[in-house]
Amino acid sequence: MFERYLKNECTVDELKSLTSLFALENEGSVLKQIILEKLAAVNEGEDLAYPGDPGIDLDRKQEDIYLSLRTKMARAKPSKLWPIVSIAASLFLVLSLGTYFLLQREPNTIDPKPAIATNEDVNTAILTLSDGRKVVMDSSRRGQIASQGQVKIVNGKEGLNYIGGNNFKDGNKVNDETIKNKLSTGKKHQYALQLSDGTKVWLNALSSISFPAAFSKDARNVELDGEAYFEVSHDASRPFQVNSGKQTVRVLGTKFVVNSYTDEPVIKTTLIVGSVKVYNREDKIYKLLVPGQQSSNDGKNIVLSSVDPLAAIAWKNQLFQFVGADLKSVMREFSRWYDLDVVYEGNISQADEFTGKIPRNADVKTVLKVLNAYGIRVRMEGKNLVVSAR
Repeated sequence: MFERYLKNECTVDELKSLTSLFALENEGSVLKQIILEKLAAVNEGEDLAYPGDPGIDLDRKQEDIYLSLRTKMARAKPSKLWPIVSIAASLFLVLSLGTYFLLQREPNTIDPKPAIATNEDVNTAILTLSDGRKVVMDSSRRGQIASQGQVKIVNGKEGLNYIGGNNFKDGNKVNDETIKNKLSTGKKHQYALQLSDGTKVWLNALSSISFPAAFSKDARNVELDGEAYFEVSHDASRPFQVNSGKQTVRVLGTKFVVNSYTDEPVIKTTLIVGSVKVYNREDKIYKLLVPGQQSSNDGKNIVLSSVDPLAAIAWKNQLFQFVGADLKSVMREFSRWYDLDVVYEGNISQADEFTGKIPRNADVKTVLKVLNAYGIRVRMEGKNLVVSAR
């Protein structure tokens, strides 16, 4: 039956039967073996993989195939969902199986656990030092690139790292927070940063963060434009603050995402772990978030809602993931990533909502096919992504 699926010959009933196997725990190992055997058969003679190859993430492959099956079944009945559509599924599960296994066979160049700063093709950024010097972050800039006071600035495989300046014992001099640096990313660029206190930050495309080389002994303050995921190092004596426009997020140690792009109507803060306080600085009001909650701040009011926190950090794992998103917010994400200008023709409806995932390494042509397949009329004109009314 799985072989018929690979050939796109399954009936709806057969798809249902195959899908049901994924829900049966005892069938898991059997299904994995079938997947290995059939994928090996597709690549026969190419010495790209073999059963039991530790480089193959079978759980991920099984999940991808399951999503593809559900997508094919959904086509048999009306649905407003926009899952990983069959175009993308076919691209990554059938047509490019050889490429998949070829990549898996090179563990020295591909990190099995997706991490922002190890993908050299998309992760480039510019560090602006306090004296105005600009340093391009790329593979040729590995090692120590500067020092500021007690702090060494090192660019490595895991991203940019500020080392030192966090020990206030034995009468050490208080750090000067006026020594500010700024890390910026362009379109289709992301980068990782570890601050002097051990806090980790992942910057999304078209974002920037300003921060001191070393924090003072009383507080930790950073300025964010755009979007970033934070894993804040716990320090009860020094609150950590993220300032974005009219909003401040205050924490002691936790994991959260702030989306503060200026072209978005609200600033969104999503809590993954711990607790945070989101302040509207102008009106001096705040809301306390618990894990799985998201705040939307329009500058006047802060509204809380329950969300899937993993969707908020999907970009960090190289995915577009939309949950009930309107068309223009979808287009803004594509614009920031693919370096496109979106142009609207006619009266564009905002009534439709889109839910689903698309890999960020999909090219623009694939994304256009996905959009058109789901009734969104789009075309490319130079660097303009033109969206037309239905």
